[in-house]
Amino acid sequence: MRSCRMTDRTSGDLSSTALVIPASPTPAGLAAFRRRHIHHPGAVVPFHVTLAAPFVPLASLDDEGWARLRRVAAATEPFDFAAGSICCFPTTSVLWLAPSPVAPFEACAEAVHRAFPGVRPDVGQPTFHLTVGLGRTEHDVADTLAAFRAEFEHRLPFRLHARHLDLYVEADGGYRRQARFAFGPG
Repeated sequence: MRSCRMTDRTSGDLSSTALVIPASPTPAGLAAFRRRHIHHPGAVVPFHVTLAAPFVPLASLDDEGWARLRRVAAATEPFDFAAGSICCFPTTSVLWLAPSPVAPFEACAEAVHRAFPGVRPDVGQPTFHLTVGLGRTEHDVADTLAAFRAEFEHRLPFRLHARHLDLYVEADGGYRRQARFAFGPG
């Protein structure tokens, strides 16, 4: 998740928020690997798939906005997925794992976009991914990829669960979880 700023067009309030689906359990050693190889404030956010970043300014989430988030989560059944293919966004040096199947992430993102039309991407859906590293240079990306393969490739694919939706807000040079919404009725 990149640090993004969003301006609330009505109040001029600047805030940085993200709506993510945490992946659990975090494979052994991966949290430490991510802390070593992700060089931005999002490194403190646990292993996850981002649905919307930026999301909406925290100050603009009124009671109805919180209720919409609860309804989106309640309408989303918990699901299992795998992450096994290591990929790279070459223009940003992001190393990531592809979640499979992707359909539950697409459905949840679409529900978020229906509930919050202002956060809909300009074109299509984002590439849903689980960031494992962010290099600063091509050499760094190659080294990070080699380190990931040496430590984790024999354990792929990771078998993961999606059980809730988390709202993160940027604070003090990092991100902190502001709210958690359990999937499914309950």
